[in-house]
Amino acid sequence: MASSNQTDLEGWALRSIQNSIGREMPRIQGRLNTARFSELRQGYFRHFRIIQCAIADEPIVYAAYRADNSSVFLLTGRQQSLRLIAAIDPVMFRKADDVLEFAAFADKVTSEDVTPVTTISSVEEIAGKGLSTDEKTVLADIQDRFRDRIQPVERQFLAFGLQERFHVVSMQCLIERTRMIASGGLFFREDEVLADNLPLALK
Repeated sequence: MASSNQTDLEGWALRSIQNSIGREMPRIQGRLNTARFSELRQGYFRHFRIIQCAIADEPIVYAAYRADNSSVFLLTGRQQSLRLIAAIDPVMFRKADDVLEFAAFADKVTSEDVTPVTTISSVEEIAGKGLSTDEKTVLADIQDRFRDRIQPVERQFLAFGLQERFHVVSMQCLIERTRMIASGGLFFREDEVLADNLPLALK
């Protein structure tokens, strides 16, 4: 489980986090002095604090901070950083629900999506709004092509851990997303774009 809370990091620690984010995300570097930093409370990593950086009109940026050596790992768009943290500080799962909750947490802090993500379980959940005749034809073709493929989430607990396959709409794309959680909290996500530039509106 994770929840947000105001961070109590010292000024030098915040500067370290700002500098690390700025180096890896130069597009927002000039706006970090106006960013609001808070801590995403979580019970997965004992030695790392998950920090969220909020800037007006920008997606939230997530980073991990380790106080004992002042190391900072940018997590947004960087699954490999989360895997490195899990290798250093393995996650302990007590029950299946813990794994499912961690999968959602890991997806959130490493996401590259810049618009809201909506999970769908059938093509009927996709609808056009104010579409032209040509756009309606495009949408109908997409619904026909993927009617059998778009299904409720498929979830399996395998020898290595959890595997989930489901479908989302984000950034005008229809995406098949596969998430995997291996022992210790090693997280993998793969996206297959089924269709892009879509005239979509979710019901």
